[in-house]
Amino acid sequence: MEIKINNYLINEKKISFTIKNNSITGLISNNNKDIFNIFYLDNFKNNSIIINNIKLNSINKYAFIKRISLVKEIENNKYNNTVYEVILNEIKSNSLSFDNISLKKLFKIINLDFSYIERSYESLSSKEKILISIALSLLKDSDVLVLYNIFKKIDLIAKKQIMLLIKKFQEDYKKTILIISDNYEDLYKYTTDMIIIDDDKIYEDKTNDIYINNNISNIPKIIEFRNLLYMKKNIKLSYHKDVRDLLKDIYKHI
Repeated sequence: MEIKINNYLINEKKISFTIKNNSITGLISNNNKDIFNIFYLDNFKNNSIIINNIKLNSINKYAFIKRISLVKEIENNKYNNTVYEVILNEIKSNSLSFDNISLKKLFKIINLDFSYIERSYESLSSKEKILISIALSLLKDSDVLVLYNIFKKIDLIAKKQIMLLIKKFQEDYKKTILIISDNYEDLYKYTTDMIIIDDDKIYEDKTNDIYINNNISNIPKIIEFRNLLYMKKNIKLSYHKDVRDLLKDIYKHI
């Protein structure tokens, strides 16, 4: 599903960008939370949201809401709630339907043992909490997953595990993925497309090309090092997302 944001007003500034169908798009801006809130589809004045070339309005809004899942860490105010109670509350709040069999299948998909359902939600790691949120988004069976700050509290191994899972959803189920984050490094490493909103400028490109084709001030360290090596040693390396691939390339030139 393709989503076009057209002159959407945030903090008195109009922004426009496109989330391509069946892509893993990373988005970074100074207003990440406001960007995430767009996808609740509450504000669509002046044709500001266009989905699959259809302008969002008060009539078709609810059909599109069902097709978009918002994924963020669930806020749990009751410390002793079990994972099952938290899931049940989220299901009721979002008018989803389920049974225990479908929950077992979901836990299998996210590679989490079903016994976790009896644990205290607050005892889970940040990675496990994100996996629970992703499982709930699959219950909705939506076409688009919008993920907010999923990298913030997890380590490198957890990031890789979660992104392998998300990539599988994108490839096997043709889902469109948007990851909103303030981490240039992670977005560069794990996405196919990038949107960077920097003050009045908006950059959109393939992730592999966005730093080549645009003069962007904040760049990932792996690209910064590659550029520095070229300036100091006149060694022109390819653009890599993985440090190991970069080191192999350096070794070839030594």
